Amino acid sequence: MAQFNNLRFSFDGIRGEEFGLYLVNTGEEGKIFGLQRSVGMTEVSYARYSLESVQTSNPVFKLRLFKASPKLEPEPFTEEELDRINTWLFSSQEFKPLICTDNPDVVYYGMFVAGNLWHNSRGEGYIDLDFQLCTPHAFGAVQKIIKFVNGTETFEITCNDNVNGYCLPDVEFHLDEGQTSLTIKNNTTNQQMSFFNLNNECKDVYVFNDGIQFAKSLNNAEINMRQKSNNDFLKLIYGNNKITITGHGVVIIYVQPRIVIR
Repeated sequence: MAQFNNLRFSFDGIRGEEFGLYLVNTGEEGKIFGLQRSVGMTEVSYARYSLESVQTSNPVFKLRLFKASPKLEPEPFTEEELDRINTWLFSSQEFKPLICTDNPDVVYYGMFVAGNLWHNSRGEGYIDLDFQLCTPHAFGAVQKIIKFVNGTETFEITCNDNVNGYCLPDVEFHLDEGQTSLTIKNNTTNQQMSFFNLNNECKDVYVFNDGIQFAKSLNNAEINMRQKSNNDFLKLIYGNNKITITGHGVVIIYVQPRIVIR
């Protein structure tokens, strides 16, 4: 499988080149494309079916790494290097980012779940690996949008999520001294997220959005932020979104789209 078209990659923020490792095409045609789905149906009458469920599976990438010099000449593995590589790839029990330099703005989160080492009598060879994704899709790079607001600020954010068709960005804000409110409105959808009755114990706030929708005061975690907001959370639809922020302070919006595997 030739899932990636480039030699260079990184895993958990560490480049394969640091171990003398490069991706190599296995020679097999094809690669995973789109979403891997299974459909549950019930026959309701002759040649007519009712859709009961759609399940999306998390795919496994087949990767092959070979050991080489910077000039891509084969080099042998040493036992010490194999120990270090094994630790790098398999020691963590958490999902980590995999990035290939042919598309550095696309991130795959997962973990290596199996491997095989092949080498000749000189120790030259390659490692075959299975990389289990933790989601059915990839992610785009995090876009960090910083706005210094003094009254009203209007701008556009583009959402490129082609899996769900929308983005749920995290938001962080730090109000100026004496300010008590902040509003972020998506003019494209007429949806609004508002905070009010803020004071020095909740003028610095982080809003978790995707998966868990929860606002937390960075000044005092005991503050119940639900009592100080309209309990709506910013949502971006696919394409351009016209955003207006009303307030005084620094606002940071973190956008990370989901991306269909290709």
